Amino acid sequence: GTLEVLQRLRDPGRRPGVEPRVVAAGPGLDGVASDPRALVTVSSAEEARARVAENAAAGADFVKVYLQLPEEVYRAILDEAARHGLPVAGHVPLSVDAATAAEDGFLSIEHMQAEIGGYCDPAPQGDCPALFELFRRLGTWQVPTLAVRRNRAYLDDPRVFEAAALAQAPPYLLAEWGSVRAERLAEMDAAALDAVRGRWYAERRLAAALVAAEVPVLAGSDAGELYSLAGAGLHDELELLVEAGMTPRQALSAATLGPAEYLGETDTLGTVEPGRRADLVLLEADPLESIANLRRIHAVVLGGRLLDRAELDTLVSSLPAVRRAAAGSDG
Repeated sequence: GTLEVLQRLRDPGRRPGVEPRVVAAGPGLDGVASDPRALVTVSSAEEARARVAENAAAGADFVKVYLQLPEEVYRAILDEAARHGLPVAGHVPLSVDAATAAEDGFLSIEHMQAEIGGYCDPAPQGDCPALFELFRRLGTWQVPTLAVRRNRAYLDDPRVFEAAALAQAPPYLLAEWGSVRAERLAEMDAAALDAVRGRWYAERRLAAALVAAEVPVLAGSDAGELYSLAGAGLHDELELLVEAGMTPRQALSAATLGPAEYLGETDTLGTVEPGRRADLVLLEADPLESIANLRRIHAVVLGGRLLDRAELDTLVSSLPAVRRAAAGSDG
């Protein structure tokens, strides 16, 4: 999002006692900014360097790159990010390929080949093994974002767009999703819908190949995209990662220890033991028996503060009032 969004999220008075810890990039950098809410256009190496410096000065933790960057501009971003000590992550620009991005030091690649068009062929005689070995050797994390891919493939299925958790979504976001859904369904006949689902099946097979090859994987839900709600979308993602071949323990690690390793903060995050931050979710049932048990939340401990089920329910029920207040303050 924009730098203004980043600063607002980090406002210590936003929701006293329940503020999230935010690790953020600020606006993504692209050659053509298709969504000005999240991206800015950089059309030259000089402009790219200036934007990276601006993001760094505003407190961004890393630099996100996007699809339409010319290689010269992309390399200027890499160089300027290194000057500021910021890692680079995001979508692989179409001007390079996934192997080049890994060799260039990408911290993580998002969305596999659904976004970049050229990743690898997971067929038995395909070229995935060499790429996966490169990812393992260089420690290039992969974030499949299966949940939103599944949603795009099943926009005609009420289980996607009528999920109970979506009642917590901001009304403007539900309206936007509904509009996009209606437009896409109007444009697709049965054959087109089958083609979209075929791509989803291919993405799922590719994620399974990543898991089988022991490439480092993180759980990311692409929250804000079609019917992927922050929070609930992560549960969807973890369940889909298990369907792709992860054990429940591996899926849990992709959302706990994996992020701590990714951020270089295993001394304070990622495990439950003395000396770590007291950020815990207490469940009613064992998630190692079924990853779906993660939805059975009994309580949350945030920064050492216990939020029991009653207080969690109160927080959820207060969301509409909080959103109205935020909308008023933003004009």
